[in-house]
Amino acid sequence: MIDSISAKDFVELPDIMLDKSKNVKYIQLLSENTIDDYYYSNLRKDLEVIFNKFKDSKYLIHYQNDYNLKSNPFEINRNTNRINDKVGNYIEKKLDLSIWSKDLYNILINLSEELTIKETIYLTSTFFDNKTEEEIEELMDISRKMLYKIKKSCLVKLRLEFSKYNLID
Repeated sequence: MIDSISAKDFVELPDIMLDKSKNVKYIQLLSENTIDDYYYSNLRKDLEVIFNKFKDSKYLIHYQNDYNLKSNPFEINRNTNRINDKVGNYIEKKLDLSIWSKDLYNILINLSEELTIKETIYLTSTFFDNKTEEEIEELMDISRKMLYKIKKSCLVKLRLEFSKYNLID
Protein backbone atom coordinates (compact mmCIF):
# COMPACT_ATOMS: atom_id res chain seq x y z
CA MET A 1 0.00 0.00 0.00
CA ILE A 2 1.27 3.43 -0.87
CA ASP A 3 0.71 6.56 1.19
CA SER A 4 0.97 8.98 -1.71
CA ILE A 5 0.95 8.49 -5.44
CA SER A 6 3.65 9.72 -7.80
CA ALA A 7 3.93 9.96 -11.57
CA LYS A 8 6.20 6.92 -11.45
CA ASP A 9 3.46 4.93 -9.67
CA PHE A 10 1.01 5.67 -12.48
CA VAL A 11 3.49 4.50 -15.11
CA GLU A 12 4.52 1.33 -13.27
CA LEU A 13 1.03 0.22 -12.18
CA PRO A 14 0.29 -2.13 -15.12
CA ASP A 15 3.65 -3.89 -14.73
CA ILE A 16 3.21 -4.23 -10.97
CA MET A 17 -0.25 -5.71 -11.48
CA LEU A 18 1.06 -8.21 -14.04
CA ASP A 19 3.91 -9.24 -11.72
CA LYS A 20 1.55 -9.73 -8.79
CA SER A 21 -0.94 -11.80 -10.78
CA LYS A 22 1.85 -14.05 -12.12
CA ASN A 23 2.69 -15.12 -8.60
CA VAL A 24 -0.85 -16.03 -7.58
CA LYS A 25 -1.98 -19.64 -7.53
CA TYR A 26 -5.42 -21.21 -7.40
CA ILE A 27 -7.18 -18.27 -8.98
CA GLN A 28 -9.58 -19.01 -11.80
CA LEU A 29 -12.18 -17.37 -13.99
CA LEU A 30 -15.59 -16.81 -12.47
CA SER A 31 -18.34 -19.29 -13.24
CA GLU A 32 -20.94 -18.55 -15.88
CA ASN A 33 -23.62 -18.32 -13.18
CA THR A 34 -21.74 -15.65 -11.27
CA ILE A 35 -21.01 -13.74 -14.45
CA ASP A 36 -24.68 -13.89 -15.43
CA ASP A 37 -25.64 -12.46 -12.03
CA TYR A 38 -23.27 -9.46 -12.15
CA TYR A 39 -22.41 -8.71 -15.77
CA TYR A 40 -24.38 -6.14 -17.76
CA SER A 41 -23.84 -4.75 -21.24
CA ASN A 42 -22.55 -1.32 -20.23
CA LEU A 43 -20.23 -2.57 -17.50
CA ARG A 44 -17.10 -1.94 -19.55
CA LYS A 45 -18.20 1.62 -20.32
CA ASP A 46 -18.93 2.28 -16.65
CA LEU A 47 -15.50 0.97 -15.71
CA GLU A 48 -13.86 3.05 -18.45
CA VAL A 49 -15.19 6.20 -16.77
CA ILE A 50 -13.38 5.24 -13.56
CA PHE A 51 -10.15 4.31 -15.35
CA ASN A 52 -10.21 7.48 -17.46
CA LYS A 53 -10.58 9.61 -14.34
CA PHE A 54 -7.70 7.69 -12.79
CA LYS A 55 -5.48 8.12 -15.88
CA ASP A 56 -6.38 11.82 -16.13
CA SER A 57 -5.59 12.38 -12.47
CA LYS A 58 -1.88 11.90 -13.13
CA TYR A 59 -2.01 15.19 -15.06
CA LEU A 60 -4.17 16.97 -12.52
CA ILE A 61 -2.31 16.06 -9.35
CA HIS A 62 0.88 17.97 -8.71
CA TYR A 63 3.34 15.93 -6.78
CA GLN A 64 5.63 18.21 -4.83
CA ASN A 65 5.20 21.71 -3.49
CA ASP A 66 2.65 22.45 -6.08
CA TYR A 67 1.90 25.97 -4.93
CA ASN A 68 3.30 28.16 -2.26
CA LEU A 69 0.12 29.70 -0.93
CA LYS A 70 0.81 32.68 1.29
CA SER A 71 -1.58 35.11 2.82
CA ASN A 72 -1.03 38.60 4.07
CA PRO A 73 -3.27 39.27 7.07
CA PHE A 74 -3.10 43.02 6.48
CA GLU A 75 -4.66 42.92 3.03
CA ILE A 76 -8.28 42.23 3.84
CA ASN A 77 -11.15 43.35 1.67
CA ARG A 78 -14.81 42.55 1.77
CA ASN A 79 -14.53 39.92 -1.02
CA THR A 80 -12.15 37.81 1.06
CA ASN A 81 -14.74 35.13 1.80
CA ARG A 82 -15.50 34.58 -1.86
CA ILE A 83 -11.82 34.41 -2.78
CA ASN A 84 -11.00 32.07 0.10
CA ASP A 85 -13.88 29.81 -0.86
CA LYS A 86 -12.49 29.49 -4.39
CA VAL A 87 -9.01 28.71 -3.10
CA GLY A 88 -10.40 26.34 -0.49
CA ASN A 89 -12.57 24.56 -3.06
CA TYR A 90 -9.62 24.24 -5.44
CA ILE A 91 -7.40 22.77 -2.73
CA GLU A 92 -10.18 20.45 -1.55
CA LYS A 93 -10.73 19.12 -5.09
CA LYS A 94 -7.00 18.51 -5.52
CA LEU A 95 -6.78 16.68 -2.20
CA ASP A 96 -9.90 14.62 -2.92
CA LEU A 97 -8.56 13.61 -6.34
CA SER A 98 -5.17 12.75 -4.88
CA ILE A 99 -6.71 10.59 -2.14
CA TRP A 100 -9.13 8.95 -4.61
CA SER A 101 -6.27 8.15 -7.02
CA LYS A 102 -4.10 6.70 -4.25
CA ASP A 103 -7.01 4.59 -3.01
CA LEU A 104 -7.82 3.30 -6.50
CA TYR A 105 -4.14 2.49 -7.05
CA ASN A 106 -4.12 0.40 -3.85
CA ILE A 107 -7.40 -1.29 -4.80
CA LEU A 108 -5.97 -2.27 -8.20
CA ILE A 109 -2.76 -3.60 -6.65
CA ASN A 110 -4.74 -5.76 -4.22
CA LEU A 111 -7.18 -6.86 -6.93
CA SER A 112 -4.33 -8.04 -9.14
CA GLU A 113 -3.75 -10.82 -6.62
CA GLU A 114 -7.30 -12.05 -7.28
CA LEU A 115 -7.10 -12.00 -11.08
CA THR A 116 -5.70 -14.66 -13.34
CA ILE A 117 -2.76 -13.57 -15.44
CA LYS A 118 -5.00 -13.49 -18.50
CA GLU A 119 -7.56 -11.31 -16.72
CA THR A 120 -4.77 -8.95 -15.71
CA ILE A 121 -3.45 -8.83 -19.27
CA TYR A 122 -6.97 -8.04 -20.45
CA LEU A 123 -7.38 -5.32 -17.79
CA THR A 124 -4.05 -3.61 -18.46
CA SER A 125 -4.35 -3.94 -22.24
CA THR A 126 -7.88 -2.57 -22.29
CA PHE A 127 -7.82 0.19 -19.68
CA PHE A 128 -4.17 1.29 -19.72
CA ASP A 129 -2.91 0.48 -23.22
CA ASN A 130 -6.22 1.08 -25.05
CA LYS A 131 -5.82 -2.06 -27.16
CA THR A 132 -8.67 -3.46 -29.19
CA GLU A 133 -10.09 -6.90 -28.50
CA GLU A 134 -8.48 -8.17 -31.71
CA GLU A 135 -5.08 -6.96 -30.52
CA ILE A 136 -5.61 -8.62 -27.14
CA GLU A 137 -6.60 -11.89 -28.83
CA GLU A 138 -3.34 -11.83 -30.78
CA LEU A 139 -1.33 -10.87 -27.73
CA MET A 140 -2.69 -13.80 -25.71
CA ASP A 141 -3.01 -16.10 -28.71
CA ILE A 142 -6.57 -17.12 -27.85
CA SER A 143 -9.92 -17.36 -29.61
CA ARG A 144 -12.58 -14.68 -29.46
CA LYS A 145 -14.81 -17.01 -27.41
CA MET A 146 -12.09 -17.46 -24.78
CA LEU A 147 -11.41 -13.72 -24.75
CA TYR A 148 -15.07 -13.05 -23.96
CA LYS A 149 -14.93 -15.43 -21.00
CA ILE A 150 -11.80 -13.72 -19.71
CA LYS A 151 -13.28 -10.28 -20.36
CA LYS A 152 -16.53 -10.95 -18.55
CA SER A 153 -14.82 -12.59 -15.59
CA CYS A 154 -12.37 -9.69 -15.30
CA LEU A 155 -15.06 -7.02 -15.57
CA VAL A 156 -17.26 -8.72 -12.98
CA LYS A 157 -14.32 -9.03 -10.57
CA LEU A 158 -13.64 -5.33 -11.09
CA ARG A 159 -17.28 -4.50 -10.49
CA LEU A 160 -17.43 -6.55 -7.30
CA GLU A 161 -14.23 -5.00 -5.96
CA PHE A 162 -15.19 -1.45 -6.91
CA SER A 163 -18.64 -1.95 -5.36
CA LYS A 164 -17.01 -2.53 -1.98
CA TYR A 165 -15.67 1.04 -2.15
CA ASN A 166 -18.75 2.63 -3.76
CA LEU A 167 -16.89 3.35 -6.98
CA ILE A 168 -19.60 1.65 -9.02
CA ASP A 169 -23.11 0.31 -8.36
